[in-house]
Amino acid sequence: MPSYDYTVADIRRPNGSTLEISLEPARDPLAFVPGQFVFLAFGGANGWQRHPFSVASAPAQRRLEVAIKAVGDYTRDLHDRLRLGTPARAAGPFGGFDYRHGGQDQIWIAGGIGITPFMSWIRSLDATFERHIDFYYSVARAADALYLHEIDAASDRHPTFQPHIVYTDRDELLTAQRAMDGRPRRGMSGSTCAVPRR
Repeated sequence: MPSYDYTVADIRRPNGSTLEISLEPARDPLAFVPGQFVFLAFGGANGWQRHPFSVASAPAQRRLEVAIKAVGDYTRDLHDRLRLGTPARAAGPFGGFDYRHGGQDQIWIAGGIGITPFMSWIRSLDATFERHIDFYYSVARAADALYLHEIDAASDRHPTFQPHIVYTDRDELLTAQRAMDGRPRRGMSGSTCAVPRR
């Protein structure tokens, strides 16, 4: 499989369990379409273990961006120890999670760190975007929500993109019925896209 050399160029820790990483390519960047994932390996002590992560950046961005939740030994170690300048290698891309294959009216559902492939979609929206999207983003609590300013900005630029943020510690759990009840009736030609909590 093709692989590409990168360097960790920026690290953000928006909360106690999440790591947002920007990777600068050493040469040509990896080409992908929104919604795909890559296998990433970081150098350093005990490094070069490959793990799959969804891409959060848009294909037009030179830097490759991912967001990682610390849920196991490897990702917790990354959260605590990853440093600027660390070499990395990306292999891929893989997957075909693409809203463009769906209908005119769609419901997008993201849970927790599952926001990342949707961010690649959102960052890729341009003047040709005409679909009607109700985007439900469910997180356990407000501190877990990522990219809210970008989601709001996308809604301002694209009036047919309507975000709905659900905080399960204060709101009802998101259900299929709740998602259908909360959207305007525009017919039933849409498709539903969802990713699990990870």
